[in-house]
Amino acid sequence: MIKRDDYKRIKKSNTRGKILGGSSSLNYFIWSAIHHDYPNLYDPKFKKLGTSRPIPISRAKLISEMQPFRDALTMAWISRGVPTSENVYNGEMIGLTHCLDTIHNSQRPGSFLFVENNPNITILSSVHSRRLIIDKATRACTGVTMIAPTGAELNFYAIREVIFSQGVFETPKLLMLSGVGSAAELVKHSLDVVLVSRHVGQHLLEHPAVPFVLRVKDNFGMDDVLLRPSPRHDAVISAYRSNKEGPMGSGLLEMVGFPRIDENLNQDLDFVCMFGSAFQWHFPTPKNGSYTSVVVDLVRPVPKGGEVTLNSADPLVQPNINLNFFADDLDTIAMREGVRWAYNLLLNGKGFKDIVIDQYPWNMPLDSDEAMKRAVLDRSQAAFHPCGTARLCKNIDQGVVDPQLRVHSIKNLRAIDASIIPLIPDCRIQNSVYMIGEEGADIIKAQHSDLHKAL
Repeated sequence: MIKRDDYKRIKKSNTRGKILGGSSSLNYFIWSAIHHDYPNLYDPKFKKLGTSRPIPISRAKLISEMQPFRDALTMAWISRGVPTSENVYNGEMIGLTHCLDTIHNSQRPGSFLFVENNPNITILSSVHSRRLIIDKATRACTGVTMIAPTGAELNFYAIREVIFSQGVFETPKLLMLSGVGSAAELVKHSLDVVLVSRHVGQHLLEHPAVPFVLRVKDNFGMDDVLLRPSPRHDAVISAYRSNKEGPMGSGLLEMVGFPRIDENLNQDLDFVCMFGSAFQWHFPTPKNGSYTSVVVDLVRPVPKGGEVTLNSADPLVQPNINLNFFADDLDTIAMREGVRWAYNLLLNGKGFKDIVIDQYPWNMPLDSDEAMKRAVLDRSQAAFHPCGTARLCKNIDQGVVDPQLRVHSIKNLRAIDASIIPLIPDCRIQNSVYMIGEEGADIIKAQHSDLHKAL
């Protein structure tokens, strides 16, 4: 994540969503606002998604067990002179707000709902893409080679075009395995060069996040209810199994804050009323007590970007992912101030300061710029919003796909996923990815109108 000479390299897995429904089957449900800079780029496709679509969007279901936590947080927020808002979706992302999410009837409705019971779709599970079948002379893509669970290779051929959606890490990997990428990377792994496309796998964008944990008074956290065996734990499981009620049907991230720390610095703060192990891989899960996890995201990092490269020409070997966080010291300073702002809110804000017992596992060095810089680097991790590794641009000198989502200089091949996003959206990217899918579907239907009408 951080490429610095003074750090020992530690490899850590990154989520890629290899499951039916992709990352919509793994994400944190949140349907985020888009800052006013973005609607001109993406509108009106966002509006096509809503309560009437297969992916339902609604306010997060507020559970009674979290009411004391919500009240204390709201009181602290207001006491610091920052507004609350239920209208951050109008282009101005400022304020503490209740989340919109994609939970319906206490269950996850992933993108797999689009294809459920659809007779003209065949789903093959447990297969891996080996390479795209591209004629080196004509640079036309005619199909894809897959690896079956048995290890056998299967070739599938397209009559019209090949459309692939392998995600931010696997889309550039498949292109490189197929001979499309930087010449140096292809030659390094003894791959035939079909097309030199130097932006493949480059410009990886992600929101750096710094999580921290506070121990709070009992009844202000959900740890005993959700994480540890107890009668209360058994009761909430029973409530969910019987009628889909209670905390087990909640995403638990009910409130998100968008503070304007100064005129140039926006942050995204996530407040979860328990120990969030997904964001605290650095530290052991406490065995007792109540906790709140806070995640500070930098929503507009300096776009120096990371990269996805090959570790091997073997398609079953994972690629190398370098997020390149904090390559610019401005990002470190911005994150430092965001963390300080969040600590000040919770340790000194009216209401919430009265429920905080201690920091976990140790105190953040808030009074020292140098120590804070080190703490930011030590505690940072991915926010799981990656994009940009096959970015959309007008020509091959700038990116990988064109505005019609066609891979530059390769015939009959489109990429449609988060890898094409050229500029990382503020906060979550779930709605942006759905929009890309909607746009891609419209483009394909327009180009193949005879086939669309026949279906």
